[in-house]
Amino acid sequence: MFYLDFDHSGQIKLDFIEFLFNNRSNEAFLYARNENITLPISKAILIQNGIPYLAPELILLYKSTDTEREGYQLDYDSAMAQMSAEQKEWLYTTLSVMNPSGHKWLKENELYT
Repeated sequence: MFYLDFDHSGQIKLDFIEFLFNNRSNEAFLYARNENITLPISKAILIQNGIPYLAPELILLYKSTDTEREGYQLDYDSAMAQMSAEQKEWLYTTLSVMNPSGHKWLKENELYT
């Protein structure tokens, strides 16, 4: 796997596109860090105004590995306010799988404390 990172601290406008390469089966998105974590393609890739994008629960799962990174907590807070109960449940379940000893975002949700 090839990983390229860049410093976007202090970024004030969207002036880049980030590509995330992952595996998938015919019917499911496979999380790169644990391919036992999947999400049906129809729920993983959403479309708004003809533009496909990755579901917020998947984005947050990736961001969950570095919750102290600038902006990630704000992203979590903003996305949680818009996500459905099903999306939140999927995220919390996967966070529990990836972090059996606990995770900051699980502690913030009273159902998982």
